[in-house]
Amino acid sequence: MASIWAKKGIVFDPRDITYQFKRNFPLNMLDEAQTNATLKGLISEKTRLSLLSFVDDPEEELKQMEQEIFDLVPGDPVQGVKELYEHHRNTTNDDRTTDGTEDE
Repeated sequence: MASIWAKKGIVFDPRDITYQFKRNFPLNMLDEAQTNATLKGLISEKTRLSLLSFVDDPEEELKQMEQEIFDLVPGDPVQGVKELYEHHRNTTNDDRTTDGTEDE
């Protein structure tokens, strides 16, 4: 192969070739996500993210997640997350009465 390329003026040393192997079989992302959700609170977020096949860099993903919180909630992110949680809780419970039964 190197001799054919040498005739075309392309010079390279075959010993300089490095091989990189990647899994290329279909992934079941639903199973991965369910397993990952089950592990929440049992292992660190970084470890959970490292178990997902579609996350290449868990540290970078954690940084991105943190940045998204700052982007969504200007000011104090802790207070902002509490407010987002309360807002979500209130909007999902609008259909219920104060005793917890469905409002008709």
